[in-house]
Amino acid sequence: MKATFSFLLFSFAILHAQLNISGTVTDTAGAPIANALITLSGTSIATYTDHYGYYSIASTTSLLNPISQNATERAVINNGRVSLSLQSAQCVRIDEFAISGRLNRVIADKYFAPGKHLVTVADNRSPSNISIIRISTGENIWLGTINGLLPFTQEKALSVQKSSTTAASTDKLHVSRAGFRTQEILLAFSTDTIVNVILQKIQTTTGSSPNEDGSAQRIARYGNEQIFWGELNRKMVPLVKIITAVTEQAVDVYVIFNPHFTDNTYGTGSVGWGRNRRFHNIVRSNHVELAVKNGDGNMVFKGKLDQIDDKGINNESGYAALGPFGGDGEIEYIKNPDHILSYGTSTCDNINYHGYHLFENSPQTDDNYTPNQDYPSWEYLLIYRITFDQEAFGESGYGGVQMTHVHSSPAKGNETIEIETRPDLHFLVGSSDDPFRFINPSTLNPDPIGGGDDNPIGGGDDNPIGGGDDDPIGGGDDDPIGGGDDDPIGGGDDDPIGGGDDEYMW
Repeated sequence: MKATFSFLLFSFAILHAQLNISGTVTDTAGAPIANALITLSGTSIATYTDHYGYYSIASTTSLLNPISQNATERAVINNGRVSLSLQSAQCVRIDEFAISGRLNRVIADKYFAPGKHLVTVADNRSPSNISIIRISTGENIWLGTINGLLPFTQEKALSVQKSSTTAASTDKLHVSRAGFRTQEILLAFSTDTIVNVILQKIQTTTGSSPNEDGSAQRIARYGNEQIFWGELNRKMVPLVKIITAVTEQAVDVYVIFNPHFTDNTYGTGSVGWGRNRRFHNIVRSNHVELAVKNGDGNMVFKGKLDQIDDKGINNESGYAALGPFGGDGEIEYIKNPDHILSYGTSTCDNINYHGYHLFENSPQTDDNYTPNQDYPSWEYLLIYRITFDQEAFGESGYGGVQMTHVHSSPAKGNETIEIETRPDLHFLVGSSDDPFRFINPSTLNPDPIGGGDDNPIGGGDDNPIGGGDDDPIGGGDDDPIGGGDDDPIGGGDDDPIGGGDDEYMW
């Protein structure tokens, strides 16, 4: 029997639909919620509720954002191989995912010179075994499906388009408002309908996930990045990325760490730690200190955010992030604590939101922090989050944020590192110089084309495009920073310095 193969990659996808969805958003007491963000999963459609909590979506529109906007680069298929035409040198990663979202294999992960390149993607398997292929470069993402073998002899451009006049059964309406738990409503009916939504307030006694508090959607749509640099092993590298999203409803702050300083690995799953780091090392121990100001330069918040704690936690896991309200967290100044709407960490998300109760060993991975097939949503990068009500900033609005201190125990590298903004320094997003490329795609792209947390079709600027052994930051054995076995500072087995407490100082 001759196996068949179909391969569809697209640089953009468009779903045309005549939408006519409306309704109200209220709290549990029936009071209208203004400025709630209404989005259709995986699309560019977004609207806000008015003063009365009312919203409506009524237009014929292109729903999905372009995945690739660079028409000068091209991907085609021929005889089981992807043909890439690159205008410049690019770091290219080709991943194969199961339909469930689990990573099957990394087909390619390296730099390609300008020109045309052929990469084999087909293998011997059942025609009914469907997989998803994602090709990521510095600027473009192509996506598609494969099944079986590829006997094609004719070169074929990789594109796909679909259309519909009603909402598909997988379409979801996302309703979020800072300080409330996000609601997801499945649209398994005609788009001409009324959807009324009730949102519950978030209790700030323990951390919430970015999808629960809606910050993931706001960061994805409105986030602005700042990069802070520091010297590690006598080389200036990007050490911290702070992303802020300023909207009418809130100010969201994400603090993301270079994983070669600290990460969410421990036990036998540790990556780059000089001694076997244990989960208990981070409990009631680690924090980040932030100072947030308004547009007039006045202090709005100063305090520490807790990473994870076990004292007085009443939930299934027994652990939670306590933000500035407990554990290693502390409020040094805020006019009204009620202006803190939510907070959390990726450590807390792994345990409580994704339900990975791993208190001995984190999921096994490699120096590129490749997602583990059994724990596909585990975030290996350490991320702190906090969300403030806009009222905290007064008429002048949001001004800025500074990270004044961080404590991480034990240490991967230097005990104290000064960080600074360096407009004269740059790195190519997604390249081997980008330590933030290892972030799980679902973390900053919560619903890129309509899937859930494990959606492999994420991509974007923070797409993990890994580094090999020669990667100066990627973490192979020859990595001077990444923490391989020969790393004199990064914390490998031969590390003579190996790790006291790490601290960043502003």
